[in-house]
Amino acid sequence: MKYFSVYSLVPNKEAIAKEEYDRPLKTEYIPHLKRDLKPGWLFPHLYNHDALLYGRWEYWHRLQLVPANKFHLLQEPDPQIRLTNIQQHILPKELIPPISFGEGGVFSHNKGRKMLEICLDKMLTKGGYTSLLTRIEYFLDWLLYGFGHPHPWFSQLPAEPSGCEGCSMVLYQLFNLFHLLYQPQDYWGNLIVEAKGKGSQKHTGYFPTPNTVAIAMAKMLFSDNLDTRLQIGYEPAIGTGVMTLEPSNQVLNMVGTDIDKLLLKACLVNWYLYCPWFAMPVFYLVDRVDLLWGNSLVGSDHPNAPRSIHQKYWREKYLDIYPVSLVEKDWSKEVQKFIDLQPAKAKAPEIVIQESNSESKKQKPKGFKRPLGKKKSKSLF
Repeated sequence: MKYFSVYSLVPNKEAIAKEEYDRPLKTEYIPHLKRDLKPGWLFPHLYNHDALLYGRWEYWHRLQLVPANKFHLLQEPDPQIRLTNIQQHILPKELIPPISFGEGGVFSHNKGRKMLEICLDKMLTKGGYTSLLTRIEYFLDWLLYGFGHPHPWFSQLPAEPSGCEGCSMVLYQLFNLFHLLYQPQDYWGNLIVEAKGKGSQKHTGYFPTPNTVAIAMAKMLFSDNLDTRLQIGYEPAIGTGVMTLEPSNQVLNMVGTDIDKLLLKACLVNWYLYCPWFAMPVFYLVDRVDLLWGNSLVGSDHPNAPRSIHQKYWREKYLDIYPVSLVEKDWSKEVQKFIDLQPAKAKAPEIVIQESNSESKKQKPKGFKRPLGKKKSKSLF
């Protein structure tokens, strides 16, 4: 995990970012271009672009670097004591570098959205019809392969859909990570809901949360005066992860569940773009981050009960660098605890309606005069 970006040393990063943003989007590509894309080939580009704009992956890097004289604190078998050690001795004093996700929607004139539309359109290399949802899912698989996620779904370059032969090299030439980072938004949620259509939404139950709502809820949940980095966020219907973006400014741990595999892939891509500690958990916090595929409303013994597509595979990657027997969190059972909770009945005050006699109803307010030209009719007076 040795990463470094020269952009962190550049004094005029804002000017460089503006120059990059002003460049026109690519719309043409070289047919039959050949490149051997290895798993994780896109990650260095993500790291460099983020270093130019926010420094979040560099902060993630700092979280991973534990001094040799403090490593024994992570080997504490008691999880609560170990967590206290992390809070007091391991975490850097500097808080999470913030990202402002903005309160506006993803409009067609947004350059990141426009770039994605060009990519999705140019994927149709044979000029036929391949559904937009199919192309979006391939795009997400292609990105997660490029980022190097350890799940077997993304261990190989995805098979190109029929009618999109050669689209991997099309995306290689036209896709620009920078524009998704420069204007951070839930681009995928908007694309997917448009591709599904209103009729499909009724069956999948996918209604993306407006970013304004996500920001408002985050402001209600967190205080700038408290260090909440080790708290765990939980989203039982995570979708594309829009509700987790704003909390990534406050917490390093997040768990989410969803029944739609496509949405979970989009959530993972959003995490890589904006929330490094969710996408690639800090090795000593791996048991506090997860993404589960399944129905969060069923019991843990149900065949559709949520199962990990995230933590399990990062734990396997970290065994060589962190030989501590972390107890794997069974989040499906944790979900069941939420389901079993019965909210207490609210004790609303009784509303007493005062009875009034017929005489009081007929009485007019003192000084009342009917406007000229108005006929007498039934009224409160």
